[in-house]
Amino acid sequence: MNDERAVQQVLARYVRATDRRDGKAQGSLFSDDAVVQILAKAGQDMYEPVGEPLIGGAGVEYAVDHFMAPHPADGSSHHTTSDHLIEIDGDNAHLNAQFVVFEVRAGKRPADGWPTAGRRTARGRRGR
Repeated sequence: MNDERAVQQVLARYVRATDRRDGKAQGSLFSDDAVVQILAKAGQDMYEPVGEPLIGGAGVEYAVDHFMAPHPADGSSHHTTSDHLIEIDGDNAHLNAQFVVFEVRAGKRPADGWPTAGRRTARGRRGR
């Protein structure tokens, strides 16, 4: 596996740990001297820091465990990433990626199950 692909693998593990709200797994992806600065888009080609940098895996684990909101009952999230820009310089790597987050907020399951296309209802009509 080349270095760029190895960095992408770390990102894939990162978003999966985020979706599970697993601070230990997320923190384990960072070295003790890692500096993580989260940025939010503030305009075209403008980004602003969100909070103070997180230092090391312990800082990341603490942030996930204490600052991330839990998923609602029957809810979840799914992070996807794209447009990875990866720079490798010896033992150091810099990653910039686009994130899209899907939030799932489930309702109660109907007593007779979820409708499906083409399924017949009690009156013999097709479900919608």
